[in-house]
Amino acid sequence: MHANTLSLVAIWGIVLTTRGHVHSQPVETSVYTIREEDVVYRAAVLEYRAYDDMAEGGLAVLRENARVFVEYAEAARQQGADIIVFPEYGLTGSTSRSLADFMSKTQALPDPGTGTVLCNSTDTSESIEAVRVLSCAAAELGMYLVVNLAEQVPCEPQMNPRGHLQGSALESTRGIGEEPLGGGGGGGRGGERDSEEGDEEHKDLRGEETDPGEGGRKEPNQKVNRDPKHREGKRDLGEGDETRDPEGGDGGGAPRECLDSGFYVFNTEVVFDRAGVVVAKYHKKSLYLEPGFTPGSQDDKEAIFTTDFGVTFSLQVCFDILYGGPGTSNVVERGVTDVIMSSYWVDELPFLAAPQMWQSWSEGLAVNLMVANFHNPEEGALGSGIFRGLTSQESLYTYDPNSGTKLLVGEVVSRRTTPLPAPTGHGDDAATPEGTTGVGSDGTLIQSSSQAVPVREEVTMGIHQEASWIPTDNGDVEKKGHPEAEGREIRTDRVFLHEDLERYSNFALERGDGVMERSLCHNDSLCCSVTYSFPADPTDESSFLLLAYSGVAEKGDGAYLLFTQVCAIVYCLNENVTSCARIEENEAPQKTSFRAHNITGDFDTSYIYPSVFTQELKLVDTSLWDFESSVSSEKMVKSTLVLHEDVDYLLSLRLFGRWFDRDP
Repeated sequence: MHANTLSLVAIWGIVLTTRGHVHSQPVETSVYTIREEDVVYRAAVLEYRAYDDMAEGGLAVLRENARVFVEYAEAARQQGADIIVFPEYGLTGSTSRSLADFMSKTQALPDPGTGTVLCNSTDTSESIEAVRVLSCAAAELGMYLVVNLAEQVPCEPQMNPRGHLQGSALESTRGIGEEPLGGGGGGGRGGERDSEEGDEEHKDLRGEETDPGEGGRKEPNQKVNRDPKHREGKRDLGEGDETRDPEGGDGGGAPRECLDSGFYVFNTEVVFDRAGVVVAKYHKKSLYLEPGFTPGSQDDKEAIFTTDFGVTFSLQVCFDILYGGPGTSNVVERGVTDVIMSSYWVDELPFLAAPQMWQSWSEGLAVNLMVANFHNPEEGALGSGIFRGLTSQESLYTYDPNSGTKLLVGEVVSRRTTPLPAPTGHGDDAATPEGTTGVGSDGTLIQSSSQAVPVREEVTMGIHQEASWIPTDNGDVEKKGHPEAEGREIRTDRVFLHEDLERYSNFALERGDGVMERSLCHNDSLCCSVTYSFPADPTDESSFLLLAYSGVAEKGDGAYLLFTQVCAIVYCLNENVTSCARIEENEAPQKTSFRAHNITGDFDTSYIYPSVFTQELKLVDTSLWDFESSVSSEKMVKSTLVLHEDVDYLLSLRLFGRWFDRDP
């Protein structure tokens, strides 16, 4: 037995075994010609409904979810995966009733570049227990693990006797490991807290007293929010001690709110390499109704890492995708072609359903995007996949409210990263760990792996085997012996948020013979045009509206203001714009005689994301449409989406633009 296997068993008695069935089936897709600079790797994403029962405390939640992660990571590795991505809140769950609950599900992490292998640590602190297990799993399986978690960072870091920062900036475990690595604030089981922790039991995240009735869920002075992602037990930071920027990043030293626990807590994406080393750590910047968390202020380049198979990735988390960084800026400014994202995305129709957003972002920026989403359809959260916008090959995704936890594994074609000379790291003698990268002071990527980049001998490639690991042949949950614990049963209820379309300019497309054209402008700043066919049909009661909008869009019940520019055709129940995309009111998708040929818009931004989505909530494959975007004048960008084949159940055909500089 390997040393790392012994470590896993010693920690939690975990044995890496697969449960369930592995299904491989051919998927037809376009053939892509492999070029000399290309590299092919296998990626895995897990859509997962986290265990979130706080009856035994936050540590029990972390233990159970980490155990499940290890089992699915092994299943992915058996299918040849080089890297696996887990969802946002997948490790911690999303419910916290008090500050004590919230802190009990946090973990401490070392800084990338220290070469820390948590699996080798002799530290038994609860604040590194879950991440230690995941480090061991990455080393034992020999694969990259990308995990989202709540990271604790002391508001005022103290130096330990060895001169190392305690808390987030953990000391390296290479030959040390005798002293506790984590900060205080890791949680324990219910009933095991000391008296001081017990006093926190009925405090909210501000440290204010709450009513212990109703499970302690009542939160004082909190606005009622209708958005499903505004989950119970969380609140705006509001009150707390203002201290320095804990990251010293591009926040310019702006004050940050310190929780009464004495810690900042970040929504963190962490990467373990094949040796179990923490090689990247990114703090989510664009928080979405996530009270208790501090927004990250790192430079976007800190979200970059390069693997031993020669591909450079950028990290981002959920709501980040609608902003200029880190993913977008790392693609545009640093040439990254592969992006990884953990998410708890809440669907919004008609333009921002999960797979619709993922595919359009991937195609609009011409990059590969791997997304692992939390599975919670009754809150509008589902939809994960591998989106291959770099080569415009067919997307591999799941978007099924009945699927429960699901693992997807597929091949991805990427561009090889040219190795650069490796400078020194945090000190003159500190080298970047083998098989990983650092980021130089000038923002360049530093590849230090001595391993050869895999070379494919094939001249052409088609993706013939896309593996989807599910519990049983029919996708039902197998409660006994399956990684998904009892109590996380599949629920078919699902909800959608809806964009407020009443602010859009709209025009009901009339029926008639032959091909027709119509144009529509909004605020004289955005003009959209469509070419379409819509023959008279007495059995077809559907309507389609041309929509145009240039202005501020409210998200999170008005908590976030984004400047968007949108040209779209949308299916509606009638000619009233408020009836558009209300597919939940139909018993079944409505086949229509409407045929869209193309849609064009003159935009003020170059960040434009195209999508074709059906009433069946399916993506139209990219082989059936083309997207072109070019500068038409000094200020205008002309973008066109052309459909090559008819779509019987069209829901929306849209060009979604983001003008970051105009955000309020």
